[in-house]
Amino acid sequence: MLSNLNGKKIKYPKLEREKNITVKDIAKHERPREKIINYGVQYLNNAELIAVILGSGTKGSNVIETANNLINSSGSLSKLLKSTIQELTKHKGIGKAKACQLLALFEITRRFNSELVGIELERLKEKEINTPDILVELIRSKIIFDNREHFYLISFDARNRFIAADEISQGSMTASIVHPRETFEIAIKRQAVQVVISHNHPSGDVKPSDQDISITKRLAEAGNILGIKLIDHIILSKTAHFSFKENELI
Repeated sequence: MLSNLNGKKIKYPKLEREKNITVKDIAKHERPREKIINYGVQYLNNAELIAVILGSGTKGSNVIETANNLINSSGSLSKLLKSTIQELTKHKGIGKAKACQLLALFEITRRFNSELVGIELERLKEKEINTPDILVELIRSKIIFDNREHFYLISFDARNRFIAADEISQGSMTASIVHPRETFEIAIKRQAVQVVISHNHPSGDVKPSDQDISITKRLAEAGNILGIKLIDHIILSKTAHFSFKENELI
């Protein structure tokens, strides 16, 4: 409140602060939580599911719009699930608290998926496998939500019966990480007669690098000395795979 030249006080209207638009600002029948209660969670689209976790939107944008923007700017829901806290907090309306909520959800998703794959791998034990396709799909499902490389050793007996799939390492596939000693130590413990190695390329390009070829040759030579045959090396991406055996590189 200020005074004019005549000494009279002048009242100025209060400026309303723009507030974050919450779920309550959406028509009741369109609110994600009400949809879950009335119809079931399976009826929500991806943005509505994310909106339930976020709780509120940003200034000028409701929570569903905020969730949609988050998914669209990430490229897809699967890419969003690979986001780091640094990447999430770059989005408008996503602070550290909301980012942590999302990361917790993403990790639950990964662990649940990994557990399901583990159950399926257990069911394959002692079953004869003459094609790698089923193992390719299971391992792909296990690592699809991760940006890191994962290296697996898949053990078989002399009759091609599946024994186990063990994760050897995470991170870039280098000679220091993928060492014949650690790899075949597990194969010996599993009493494997033959093995397949597999790792993913998060970039999506399944063409083997010079490093991939060098490590494969090194592991094959070590296997020959130990009497454990390396029968294939499979490189995976989200939608494709490359077999060293099929391409006559092993």
